[in-house]
Amino acid sequence: MFRKRSLHSNLNSLQESLLRMKNIVVVGSLNQDISISVRRLPVEGETVLARAVRKGIGGKGANQAIAASRLGGEVSMIGFVGNDSAGNEMLEAVKGGGVDCSGIGISDRERTGKAYITVDDAGRNTIVVDSGANSCVTPEFLETLLHDRIDANTIVLMQMEIPRESLLYGIEYAKKRNAFVILNPAPAAKLPREVYSGIDILTPNETELAILSSAAGKDIAAMSTDLVKNGTACVVVTLGAEGAGIILNGTGVRRVQAPSVNAVDTTGAGDCFNGALAAALAQGYRLDDAVLFAVRAASFSVSSFGTITSYPDESQMEMTFGGNA
Repeated sequence: MFRKRSLHSNLNSLQESLLRMKNIVVVGSLNQDISISVRRLPVEGETVLARAVRKGIGGKGANQAIAASRLGGEVSMIGFVGNDSAGNEMLEAVKGGGVDCSGIGISDRERTGKAYITVDDAGRNTIVVDSGANSCVTPEFLETLLHDRIDANTIVLMQMEIPRESLLYGIEYAKKRNAFVILNPAPAAKLPREVYSGIDILTPNETELAILSSAAGKDIAAMSTDLVKNGTACVVVTLGAEGAGIILNGTGVRRVQAPSVNAVDTTGAGDCFNGALAAALAQGYRLDDAVLFAVRAASFSVSSFGTITSYPDESQMEMTFGGNA
């Protein structure tokens, strides 16, 4: 299925691939977010009162596509919504974010997916997702749409909110076309070992990393190296307020520090990171600089409420972090 890459050539081949990147294709989910504000998150069996309930645009795929577009990426989206008011709102918002929506299907059978998000006063959150129309993203649907949209100049950005068989098919198809694949493994689940050699950059958080890796303990370097040995060129672990860690074969963990911010809502910060990472790489940033750019974008996003409404554009990044953002 996938060709194993030489571990010693990971960094060189990664940078060589990035030199030719231009456009971004996001394959993923589109959900209506229902955000519930509470003083603190309930424990098991407890009922708490909501302070406010808001509806918004979400889904990891849509969030990442809009984040990448706002930061200068040339982005197209592949996914599914329902033939309902939420689906219409999704399409308007994603188009309004500068994303090509010609690859988004509309289902008469399934309603638009929904994400139920509870956020406490510290900005921590829990999320439950009803997949809805995202289940319509089948391998057959992907084959038709990917054929004319990806080549060796494409970054394909994927998550794990579409059916598993479609995810695996998408990775395999993208690599056959010599595209550059970034996988945000959320929500995390074990992947077949052979899939990793089809992934150029894997972007888990610490919890997701522990689920994916077979390495014992909680050492980030050991768990990430385990996945690199499976064939992934690079693992970029998001570390919340501590920034991110970059792991390639034999390099240890290269830390990228996050700026200090007043975090009020961390919802969608990981999606902002992934979209910003793809945008930076597509515009020719070297890996370390792209990760720093993504960390700063995600840090910006947690300083205000909401998901896509909190994502920065290029001018906001420059104003906040200077010309080297």
